[in-house]
Amino acid sequence: MSRFAQIIATVENLSESGQLGATEDALEAAQTAADVAEGNADIIEGVGEIDNIATGIEDAFEAEDKIEDLLEAAEDTLKDGGMSDKEAKLLEVSHESIMSTLGMGHRTTSFSKSPVCTLESYGSAMTRSSSTIYTIESLKDSVKSIANNIVAALKAALATVVNFIVGLLRNRALMEKHLKNLKAKVDKLDTTKFKMEKEEFGTAAGSLTVDGKASVATATEVITSAKKVVGAAVSISATLKAKADASPEEATAAVRSAVEAIGRHGDGYGSLTSGRHFKLEEKEGVISISIAEGSARAEKIAAPTKQDMAALVTKALEVIAGLRDLQKTETALKDAVSKIIARLSEYTNVVRSKVGTEESKAKAAEAAKARKSARIARTALTKAGSSMPAVAYNAVKAIADYVTAGLRNYRNGNENAADGVKAAPAASPA
Repeated sequence: MSRFAQIIATVENLSESGQLGATEDALEAAQTAADVAEGNADIIEGVGEIDNIATGIEDAFEAEDKIEDLLEAAEDTLKDGGMSDKEAKLLEVSHESIMSTLGMGHRTTSFSKSPVCTLESYGSAMTRSSSTIYTIESLKDSVKSIANNIVAALKAALATVVNFIVGLLRNRALMEKHLKNLKAKVDKLDTTKFKMEKEEFGTAAGSLTVDGKASVATATEVITSAKKVVGAAVSISATLKAKADASPEEATAAVRSAVEAIGRHGDGYGSLTSGRHFKLEEKEGVISISIAEGSARAEKIAAPTKQDMAALVTKALEVIAGLRDLQKTETALKDAVSKIIARLSEYTNVVRSKVGTEESKAKAAEAAKARKSARIARTALTKAGSSMPAVAYNAVKAIADYVTAGLRNYRNGNENAADGVKAAPAASPA
């Protein structure tokens, strides 16, 4: 059914029931609900796009490290006259494999402008040393090209996150309006005239699952956790800005602290929609945040009472109000990440090497520190700027769906639902 058809059908049902009064009120409520549904799809698409960019950036950082390892291995052979034919072959295959993980190989020059020296160059002892030196320079070119691409990708990620936040803020306002409409219906619900038809139903059961079960209690747990997730996102962005010049270790500790404040659940943090939770992983001083899938989703959830719905909508409104702070998050992330990108740009021509002066080695150490800070910034940017706000928003949506179903479950003697929308007829037995 098209969006326009959905609005018309909803308006007809609302008007028939008389629960909302004037047709213009019904139309406005229907339009808001349709806008919210459309906005949900945009949020899912936006998070997916940002996650893809973030994964690509991390892959590039790892590829950069691996090629520098190859470079140092090649340098080690110079003391024995350079690489042998076998060593050169292994290096060439390894280099090609690493570049292929980025979607780059000899056929593409975006990352590696000059491939490593061909095997034919290693035919005699006279050429082994000079060919190895040439290969080392070629590997350096690969590292520099990747470094420049990382800077460009971080800039693209920042721009994409900023656009995502702008869109989410727009959807936030629509969802807030939708929740207020639901609250008004719940407040007006006359339980002396409308009675609960079912004790449980399937709507939102999967989304509000915690540890394989769904109930009013798990719904409360999910929306309470969502409020803490919003706080963590705001905290991470503010900390990143405050510690843009701090050591990677300090930044990592701050990100860890913000996520831990959400609260422990099982082997992760938070009770997210669909039984999921956040997981923290730290490798070589770089922290990453992922979302782990939960256990099997519940198929049914207990129908909420008027009191349950009132409490849940109130909590959802608190979360959606808290998402206004994304404006501060946007500003903080822009300032901090722009500063970190600028610092990383200073080292795009610096390559880790065992050969060189003490000064060049010191500069390489500073470059490594800048890369580590940029990797932490990537995590903060993509999680605090998209995944975390989206997780909180999804929890609010699940509550809105649950309350909507709860209102429809209250029916009067004429089979009209308390939210003014007729429920879909039950399917015929097979």
